[in-house]
Amino acid sequence: MMQSTDVGQDRCKKQAERKGAWRGCALFFIFLLLLIIFLVYSFLRISHQGVNSSNPEFAPCFEDDNQPLGTPIAVKTVMLPGKTPLEMVWIPEGTFTMKKPQQPSYPGAVSTSNPGSKTYSVTISQGFWMATYELTRRQWAAVLGLTYDSEDIDYPVGDVSWNEVQAFISTLNEISGKRFRLPTSAEWEYAYRAGTTTRFYWGDDVNKDVCYVQDDLGISDLRKLLYPVGRRWPNPWGLYDMAGNAAEWCQDGYYTVEDLAPPAIDPVGLTTSLFRAVRSAADRPWSGSEASFVTKLLPNSTKPWLGFRLVLPGSSPVIAEENVPQ
Repeated sequence: MMQSTDVGQDRCKKQAERKGAWRGCALFFIFLLLLIIFLVYSFLRISHQGVNSSNPEFAPCFEDDNQPLGTPIAVKTVMLPGKTPLEMVWIPEGTFTMKKPQQPSYPGAVSTSNPGSKTYSVTISQGFWMATYELTRRQWAAVLGLTYDSEDIDYPVGDVSWNEVQAFISTLNEISGKRFRLPTSAEWEYAYRAGTTTRFYWGDDVNKDVCYVQDDLGISDLRKLLYPVGRRWPNPWGLYDMAGNAAEWCQDGYYTVEDLAPPAIDPVGLTTSLFRAVRSAADRPWSGSEASFVTKLLPNSTKPWLGFRLVLPGSSPVIAEENVPQ
């Protein structure tokens, strides 16, 4: 009788041990599953947000701590047809030094200004609103009543000529009753610099956290040089993709700093010029991302990586939302 009792106790003990082992395994697998879900969620969240100045982890500052990257003076949103937002930031009037593009030495640190390179003090006498991002395919489609693949909807619109952009702006202005236009070449460089005097708006050295460039992508298909807007650090006035991503049409004819004559106040290239100015360049290495870089294209030219950014003349900034008639 005693032996039977001992056997029963041993059996119960082993069953309890097995149950404990199964319970431990179940808890381990539940923990592992929750960990995987957390890691996937974190990855998707970062991928969706990109590098954004609203996240302190990705908000570096200049040496002057009073002027952090990505701090707009004022922001307003214009609602395009289909309730599609167009975010704009205020660019104040001011003066900057326009420089002649210099011959860089890559990779690594960028050399300082070439001795004797020509510079001019240029004044932008009126403030204006500038689009926070390059115009996206979503916004292009909203105004023109088109459709795009949903996966590419927040990429910059590309393959558009200067002439096509002017037609788009005419349609937008007719719908909205506003006076949208492209920035002049001088306005574009002034907005890019945002009070800085260095080669790039973040300093004199290359920085792959700030913009996409051709030489570190190794991509032969130029259509793949475009990325969703706003995935890199903004400049001090909160403008994204001023360096890298799409190249951007300007309103005026092509000219260089050597064509200027003092006083240079709101300089505008001749509209009768055969070429139009293009700022930034997705198809070039770091030299195309410099503040002073400018190239030229015929107004009927199209490139897979060539897009634009809107500006809107205005007065004292007011944070607001404006609706374009649907």
